[in-house]
Amino acid sequence: MSDTTVAAPAESTESSNEPKVSQLFNATDADVILRSSDGVLFKVYRKDLEAFSEGFAGPGSSQDDENKNPENDVVQLAESSGVIEIVLQFMRRQRHPDIGGLPFKMLKDVAEAVEKYQVFSGLEVCNLWMRQPGQLDKWPLEVLAYATKHGYEDLANTAAKAALGRKTDAVLALLPPHMHMRWLRYIESWYSTSQSILRQYTPNQPHGPQYGFGYNRATEDLDAPCAIWTNFYADVASSLAKGIDGLRDVNSLFNASAKRTSVATCATCKKWMNTWLETSRETVRKLVLIDIEADK
Repeated sequence: MSDTTVAAPAESTESSNEPKVSQLFNATDADVILRSSDGVLFKVYRKDLEAFSEGFAGPGSSQDDENKNPENDVVQLAESSGVIEIVLQFMRRQRHPDIGGLPFKMLKDVAEAVEKYQVFSGLEVCNLWMRQPGQLDKWPLEVLAYATKHGYEDLANTAAKAALGRKTDAVLALLPPHMHMRWLRYIESWYSTSQSILRQYTPNQPHGPQYGFGYNRATEDLDAPCAIWTNFYADVASSLAKGIDGLRDVNSLFNASAKRTSVATCATCKKWMNTWLETSRETVRKLVLIDIEADK
C-alpha cells in the first residue's frame, strides 16, 4: 500500500461568497472543471482524465454535454467532494492514496466511483480493500451488492456466504434485479443441504460392524444405540435448526457439538463424527451463488 495519506474533504480556497475550490486540485491553467454534489470545484487537466480513466467527462465528450452547466462551463458530478478528491488522486503521477483506513461508507463510495469512471489505477486497490475480512464480517450485503454489480464473482460467492441469515428483503433490496432469483435459489440450496447433512446418519446409531468401523468395547450390546452418538447427533441437529448461517463454518459447528457432548470419548463415534464432518464440509464447499465455471 502507498504511504500517501488520504486528504480531508476538499476545502475552499476562495471567500465565502465564491464557489468552493479543492485545495489539492486547483490548477490555474486547468482545462476541465468538475463540481461535486456538495458544490466543491476541482480544476484539473483533461489529459489526466483521459490517461487514467475511460468514464470521466472532459471537454467535448458526450457526458460533458449532458452534465455541463452552461452558465459556468462546469461538469456536474454526482459524488461528494470527499469521494472525488480521493478518486482524482488515483489520476496523477504520484503515490496513490492509502484508502485502507477509510470508514466503510467512504470506501464503498470511492470503490463505486472508480468503477463508474473506470479509473484503472484505483480498480484493483479498491477491490482489495472491499474484500478484506473485516468488511465482509460487518458489511456482507454491501460487499455482495458491489461484487455482483461489477462482476467480481469470487468475491460475490464469499460475500454471499457471509450474508447467510440476513433477511431476504434486505438482501434483495441491494442486489441488482438479475440476481434476485439466484439469491432465492442459493438460500434454498442451503436449507436443502442442512437437511441432507442430517440424513447422512441416524440419531440411534448402533456400533455393530454393519454400521462401519467395528465397535467400541467388546462387552457392549452391538445392536443397542450409542447414547454418546445420540446426544452428539441431537446437538448438531439443534445447531442446524437455529439457522442456515451456522453452516458457514461446519468445522466450528461440529467441534462445538463434540465438546458439549464429549463424543470423542467413544472411539467409534469419533470416527463417525470425522467422516460426517468431512462429507458435510465437501457438500457445503459446492454451494455457490455464482457458478463461475458454468457462467464462462
